[in-house]
Amino acid sequence: MAWIERGLLNRLTRQNPVQFAWLRDAAAASPGIFWKLLFFGPLAGHRRAAPRVLINMARIGALRAQDCGACLQIGIDYALKEGTPRDVVQAALRSPEALPPHERMVLDYAQAVAGNRQDLPSLVEALRRELGAAVLAELAFAVATASLFPLAKRGLGVATACDPDAIRL
Repeated sequence: MAWIERGLLNRLTRQNPVQFAWLRDAAAASPGIFWKLLFFGPLAGHRRAAPRVLINMARIGALRAQDCGACLQIGIDYALKEGTPRDVVQAALRSPEALPPHERMVLDYAQAVAGNRQDLPSLVEALRRELGAAVLAELAFAVATASLFPLAKRGLGVATACDPDAIRL
């Protein structure tokens, strides 16, 4: 592993040892993973048409469905840092029925995508009709990219199941 890669990974791990030690270990086991993962960032952060709050609802819904508590906490922290109101994030976690209609629809859609639910086609059509094809595309990729880390962690045997009481807002 190159010194720059090791330095970046060590810095991430020092900032949050629980969340990033697995990535440092994976990069050490298979050199090059970390650098290729950096190219993933622009896709994961892409947003032009969708409001930021809806992208964050999609990420939170996907992470919740993937049942990785550490990843969900990162998603929540990121949503708050991006300006998603705390009460919206809290409702997404504890009382989705209290969310505004579009946020609730996106949260449900994300959980349906991540869980491959049978009602997904009707949710896709409703979102396309309500918010447009461009927003739907961005939401689909927000769900897909948010799911990468929980799936990778599960594959490495380091995922932790979601404990709703352990989530900090």
